[in-house]
Amino acid sequence: MSDGDFQRVEASDCPMSSCAAPAGSPCRTGRGKVAAQYHTARFRLVPSLARALNVPTPALRKPGSAWIELPRLAASGTTSGHAKIGYARASTLRQSLDTQLDSLKAAGVSLHAD
Repeated sequence: MSDGDFQRVEASDCPMSSCAAPAGSPCRTGRGKVAAQYHTARFRLVPSLARALNVPTPALRKPGSAWIELPRLAASGTTSGHAKIGYARASTLRQSLDTQLDSLKAAGVSLHAD
């Protein structure tokens, strides 16, 4: 773990519905305070931190203080670690995958045949 880990964690919104901290802000508790550590679901979006047991909120984020939304980070043009995975199959040679593949494309899934 390094001093800049919190910035990588904060690059994405917190996916926890009870927190929902926006990108650029620390996670928050159910009582509206800055959390002492980031929610697991959030730091696991960062591949280099996926196996970490916890990622503490740095002192500069004032854990335990009243939570306020911080200015959002500028978009960096990099992905946030989310991936869309789809699956299409046909049981027989007479079946077609066209409808399934069209639905996957419409959902933004890039297609790779394996």
